[in-house]
Amino acid sequence: MPADKPGCLLAFFRLLGFRPSAPDELPFRLQDEFLSPAELLFYRSLFVAVGDLAVICPKVRVGDILYVIDRKMNMGHANRIERKHVDFLLCDPEGMQPLGVVELDDSSHDREDRSARDQMLDEAYAAAGLAVLHVKARRSYKVDELATQLRPMLARRSM
Repeated sequence: MPADKPGCLLAFFRLLGFRPSAPDELPFRLQDEFLSPAELLFYRSLFVAVGDLAVICPKVRVGDILYVIDRKMNMGHANRIERKHVDFLLCDPEGMQPLGVVELDDSSHDREDRSARDQMLDEAYAAAGLAVLHVKARRSYKVDELATQLRPMLARRSM
């Protein structure tokens, strides 16, 4: 069949809006937003609260922060963190060592499955000696209160 005459299946997909990319064109596009509106609002308050005491890294994979001892023997534990990410990781600006995790908790964190996931991750952070702070998502944040909550985490930075 000539390349310029699509088959029935391809014609059907085109009716549904599917347009195959050119053979040498990869199907990747830039997301419209890296942070959700709620995450961006919180990030701006976090940025002011942290100042120059830490670098804020959003959406970091947990597997880039923690590792599992003896991965072969602990594959189940490795799988539990493999595709998860933190909302914000605070790092020491000098050497980029992790200081702590800040999780922005919206109403989805009230679900039983999400609560169990949060508890498992909190236990993993604790086992690794990494502080975690959960902040309820709001329409606005008091930067001074946020700074007070972050003080113990930021005090861990190397001098």
